[in-house]
Amino acid sequence: MRDNKLLKSIFCFIILVTTMNTKKKPSFESQLAALEEIVNHLEKGDLPLDESLTQFEKGVKLTAECQSILNEAEQKVSILSNNEQDLEEFE
Repeated sequence: MRDNKLLKSIFCFIILVTTMNTKKKPSFESQLAALEEIVNHLEKGDLPLDESLTQFEKGVKLTAECQSILNEAEQKVSILSNNEQDLEEFE
């Protein structure tokens, strides 16, 4: 029973890592820096309305991308934590 749980966890981890590696996304840090730059421009208030809306839309997309990166990292930590517990039980 424990072997099946361990194999399932390893399989899930491999799938997660594989899907993370096939999607070459910009790093979380670069996305966050771009978002901060947009916020700074919008806070100045000197952009025309159309440009402000365009920048706001980019900011919303960057926020979603950052959240996605954080969710993937959280899943990876969760899987690794579960694997560590399974290995401790296996010993």
